[in-house]
Amino acid sequence: MSKRRDMRGKGLGLICHFLKALRDRDVMVLTDQHVESLMVENKRVTGVAMGSGTSIIARKGVILATGAYGANPQMTCQFEQLPGVAQEPSGLTPASLTGDGLVLGAEIGSILHKIENSLRVMLSYTIPPQRPGETATCVYAGIVELCSPHTMLVNKYGVRFADETFFQGIVPQLRLFDPARHEYPNLPPYLIFDAQYLKKYSFANRPIGSEVPKTVARAGSLSELAAKLGIDRDGLEETARRFNGFVMAGADGDFHRGESQWKLAAVPGVNGSLGTIEQPPFYGIELRPAGGASVGLLTDADGQVIHQRRHPIAGLYASGNVAAATEHGIGYQAGLSLASSMTFSYLAARHMIDSR
Repeated sequence: MSKRRDMRGKGLGLICHFLKALRDRDVMVLTDQHVESLMVENKRVTGVAMGSGTSIIARKGVILATGAYGANPQMTCQFEQLPGVAQEPSGLTPASLTGDGLVLGAEIGSILHKIENSLRVMLSYTIPPQRPGETATCVYAGIVELCSPHTMLVNKYGVRFADETFFQGIVPQLRLFDPARHEYPNLPPYLIFDAQYLKKYSFANRPIGSEVPKTVARAGSLSELAAKLGIDRDGLEETARRFNGFVMAGADGDFHRGESQWKLAAVPGVNGSLGTIEQPPFYGIELRPAGGASVGLLTDADGQVIHQRRHPIAGLYASGNVAAATEHGIGYQAGLSLASSMTFSYLAARHMIDSR
């Protein structure tokens, strides 16, 4: 019924609900509009100047909710400072996320605040289009592949370095720097899986049992696969033997995969995230860090953007990924971006109404 009625769920469904609420209230929504700059009078933001030459006056204030900068390669490279992070836009990031809100705020003195060791990073891979004119398939590996049995994550030395099912444990290891070798040993990481995985789970968002795209490396042995990927052969074979031993024992002795409540894939007495990697053909693909948004506009408890002189900029607010994620705790949680955006947009609106 939901498909027949063109209904949407999850984040998209939530956004559709809010858009419907705006339409029901006859609120004007302008699309495909380029904002050239913020208008400021007497140190207060009073509206926005459009690229078309027109202006929109804001009697109470302006809320920046432009998202992050994932489609801006220069910002992504400079702000994330993570070797291997996507250097070009992918299908995982809307083309409109070019960091406009950060530029608009910085032009009038806003603080660009960076969260060190941000956990808002996930590993992804891209499958090139099969035919000219088609789009590439971009996938977050942590949604299905890394959480399912018969997979493991290794570095170029063929060594595992984290619990694959818990991306918040993976991200700090991606930033690990070896001063002796002067390198990030865990970048790039590689997803390794075997024929058993394909019989039970989806790869690259395809139906279970689908043929693996030809661009994905495969081989009849782990040694041969390692050679194709540029991974240390002995390291990969030894890691697979050790990993398979953990599977037989029912517990990951190195990183406790499958034991975390975060992504518990187990039934009583069984660790459902563990599965041997022993049935050829074997497959492997290089993963890249994606996402990010370690930098945002610094705001206060009302969503007001903070000036370099540490006072709120009158009439300017920010919410969502354009605002710095200053909350403390274990890190990124599914739905956090929308939850933060809803909360601080509401607080910003209330502050505008209550302000004289």
